[in-house]
Amino acid sequence: AALRRAMELWTDPLVLASCGDAMAPAASLALTALDYYTGHAMFGAPPLCRKYEVAPGLAIDRVAMACMSELLERAGSAQYAIKLLRSLGGMAVMDWEGNEEPWTDMPIERRAKFALATIRFIDSEDEQSQFGRDLEMPMGAVNNLLKTICGMQNPTNAFIAKSVWQKAADDGEFFSPFGAGFNAQYRAFFYYFLRGNFLFGEKGSVGWGQQDAMDVVKIYKEYDEIPFSHRAPEDDVKAKEKDECLRLAYGNKRHEERKEMFRSL
Repeated sequence: AALRRAMELWTDPLVLASCGDAMAPAASLALTALDYYTGHAMFGAPPLCRKYEVAPGLAIDRVAMACMSELLERAGSAQYAIKLLRSLGGMAVMDWEGNEEPWTDMPIERRAKFALATIRFIDSEDEQSQFGRDLEMPMGAVNNLLKTICGMQNPTNAFIAKSVWQKAADDGEFFSPFGAGFNAQYRAFFYYFLRGNFLFGEKGSVGWGQQDAMDVVKIYKEYDEIPFSHRAPEDDVKAKEKDECLRLAYGNKRHEERKEMFRSL
């Protein structure tokens, strides 16, 4: 009971934001708990673990978001957060041998909230280099967690995947962990992903039959490098597509205001 309560507090974004490094020991405790439950083949096992949990109080999506938040805030627990993400990334692709995976029946909105948090983390990856060479960001694990929780692998579920991506794109401002008004630049990527048919294997895309090989981190980095329309040649198709995705995310009026502001810089 004590472990559960401690982990529920640590994975609560409001508690984590309020307490800062005072919660740093929690990441070490979480890693110890996960190692213990894994070593004794009890991870995710009821009745010790509730739905979505890999250890008591450690829901797989919420502990991953707590780790990413710790890294974004450059918390003192960075090394433990990285180790936890690597462990969770391994769980995301493992064979659960008939047992219920901790993402089974997870609501679409909850998956979309995780997707938004993950894309923001990917966007900030370069900033994490300040931790030093010994703390390389586990982007492979993050990629696997994102794809699995969003229905793109283990198992692949086209309906869930498209629903999650559409929910994050259309309604992300209402449930994002970052609050309304701070998500449009990330929501634009979800529109780009959907409109580019990355999920369903249209011509020029990765292909639905090859989802295991898809690197969402790489796709986001390539999207991020596309220039804004006011800085690109008029015939730049990718820049025009990015501009349209930003318009969908920000809305017509706000998007035009932003473009005018950027032109004046």
